Amino acid sequence: KDIVADSLSAVLIAKAAWYPLYGKEDTEKEKPFRVTEYKKYWKVEGSLPDGHIGGTDNIVIRKSDGKVMIVWHEK
Repeated sequence: KDIVADSLSAVLIAKAAWYPLYGKEDTEKEKPFRVTEYKKYWKVEGSLPDGHIGGTDNIVIRKSDGKVMIVWHEK
């Protein structure tokens, strides 16, 4: 059974990774978070308000053990 079994768990891991990197306030501005399931992984990404220009936080998390595979911020 996967350690990260649902999208809520994936978002919690994403926030734990993003807060120290990008700041809690900036991360929370990117709600709602979009979560996509890809076989063995979760991808979590931030969103921007309509008409807003900029990038978002992104992360890929392995479902089996919660390992963060990659973190990046799009510009």
